Amino acid sequence: MKKFFEDAFAIYENNILTVGNCRFKREFDLSAGLLRTLGIYDAAGEKIASETPIDRDFYFHGDICPPDEMHYEVKAVSAVTVDKPFFDSPHLHVIVTLFENNQQMTLRRDMYIYPGLSALAVRTRLVMPILPIALWPYRRGIRDHRQLSARPGLVYEGCTDILAPAPEFVPDSCILYRGRTDFVDDQVTIVPVDGKKELNGNILFIRRPDGKSLFFLQETPTSEERRDVEEYDFRIGSDGAVFSCTWNIAPYELGDEKRELRSGRSVLFFADNGQEELEILHEYQKRRFPAPDVPVTVNPWGGYSGGFYRAISEEFLEREFRSAGECGAEIYQIDDGWQAGGILATLTAHNYRINSQEFWRVRPELWGGSLAPIKAVADECGCGVSMWFAPNFAARYRDWRDMAEILLDFHRRYGVCFFKLDAMYLPCFESEHNLELLMRTVRRRSGGKVSFQIDLTGWGQRQGYFRFQEHGGIFLENRYCMLKSGLGYHPERTWRNVWRLAKYNRLQKFQIEVPATEDINYEFYCDKGETAPDIYPWEYWIAIALFANPLLWMAISKLPSDKRKVLRRYIDWHKSKKEQLKNNRIDRFGNEPDGKSLSGLYTVSGRRLVLALREKECADESVTVPALADGKWQTVLGDGRIENGEVTVNKAAWFAVFEEI
Repeated sequence: MKKFFEDAFAIYENNILTVGNCRFKREFDLSAGLLRTLGIYDAAGEKIASETPIDRDFYFHGDICPPDEMHYEVKAVSAVTVDKPFFDSPHLHVIVTLFENNQQMTLRRDMYIYPGLSALAVRTRLVMPILPIALWPYRRGIRDHRQLSARPGLVYEGCTDILAPAPEFVPDSCILYRGRTDFVDDQVTIVPVDGKKELNGNILFIRRPDGKSLFFLQETPTSEERRDVEEYDFRIGSDGAVFSCTWNIAPYELGDEKRELRSGRSVLFFADNGQEELEILHEYQKRRFPAPDVPVTVNPWGGYSGGFYRAISEEFLEREFRSAGECGAEIYQIDDGWQAGGILATLTAHNYRINSQEFWRVRPELWGGSLAPIKAVADECGCGVSMWFAPNFAARYRDWRDMAEILLDFHRRYGVCFFKLDAMYLPCFESEHNLELLMRTVRRRSGGKVSFQIDLTGWGQRQGYFRFQEHGGIFLENRYCMLKSGLGYHPERTWRNVWRLAKYNRLQKFQIEVPATEDINYEFYCDKGETAPDIYPWEYWIAIALFANPLLWMAISKLPSDKRKVLRRYIDWHKSKKEQLKNNRIDRFGNEPDGKSLSGLYTVSGRRLVLALREKECADESVTVPALADGKWQTVLGDGRIENGEVTVNKAAWFAVFEEI
């Protein structure tokens, strides 16, 4: 078998499978009926990974029959060019199907090779008609790495890819993400390896002293929200081999010969230096999740302390849509409370089994159960209609077909093209699979016109930072000014999270909240011993979101008219640069935001854009950014200048936005 797509290739001859492109090559031995890496080579032909020190590249937890009883065979090896994918960018797709006769287990290995990109993504599929013999209590005890009398040396884990780096490559750091962002303000953290053998996170860097590196990305939920048996995401063997544990599947979910379970993607990258690491990581995400665009959105929930459903009326919604259009928003999102069946708080408190067709009808007191009148207002204002939706998590989304029809009906009748998916609860593979089927079906049957706001915030068990982005954008945080509990909004914390996120993720996929200063509960901040967020001007709050996607987290009709004009100016600028931002990589500069820093973001190519924010206690008015030294700049928002790579913001608690001229 030989298959080529641009510079990507897959060749299978004499039990040897070789895949790669102009940037790398990986060779596998299939002579024993299993995939076993023989070597990984860079563009210059240097061997950067040695022979795998064990007999296979992947395995599932509980697959523990003695080796001499296992009878693997290669059923098929094929490759197909995917030149017009619906949810991805063009790539070469390689498929290896294996079968183990003793347990009647079918394993399918999918490999995804993008032309010109030094990345190999793998995903493993498994069908097993019997339950694996898996010791799976939640208490560590017997599932620890210990010498069990029945299987001395056995490691109870599932692994989807193994890398045995060449000498001098040493695991360096892990990037740990945290979800349920209502409750944490450290969404992205760098964790040094420091000799640890078990590591948690979605990204692991393995570096050589000369700067060359190998690194893994795991397209799975955050570490705390996974369903695996092992309590780590990466393991370092005594011989230096790196085990990427990406199944996100519990052993008890097997045992059905009709059900195929699929791991998350484990992606191995190759880079020559630290800067290239980030370029490759961002380019991969751009190709992996090329669409859809994320709109500037108004959501009134943040202006009602969770009581938006009490404000809904025909008159209120018309005022809101007209105000949203006046401010330049692309979408107005009708949040929890529009539906006839009851609100989310009641649904979760009582864990109802609902009839989706009945529950998700428009309340009869709203235009007789129709959205047609508000759609007419929205069209007049140039602002699209979006709706909040909480799929039927209590039934593992098994009625996803019914829910897809409901969403498609709203799309056809009222032109709804953007749905917020809230209260996601993914405790098992079936839930995750059905939820994805819901999104994929709606996206396909709408011709790609419908997309989703995927909530990362509070209640539930979420998808994380690297799942489902082919279907929409991520709603990063719930930050309120008016509640008497929770973390509360503060510009310094939100900016720090955006700045941290920019290094490893594409901000273009994230919605960042902009609350209203009118909603500040000063007593709440006083009780917490914190300054109120309006020690920073409101324009500063807006600026934080400009290089991502502003989510106007307020009842916008309550916003004073002078502030609507200010907001319109900033939103118009953001929309005018949307294509430039979408197609570019965004890098960061300055020290990490801590209340005393001057830091920012910039696009790295084309006619560049720069955002700089000077925090309240920052004494320095300038920071040097060598990457910007070759440009000439004009200030378009805020107050500052760039000269010879020196970025200046003229006063504290203020900002500046620059364009290259």
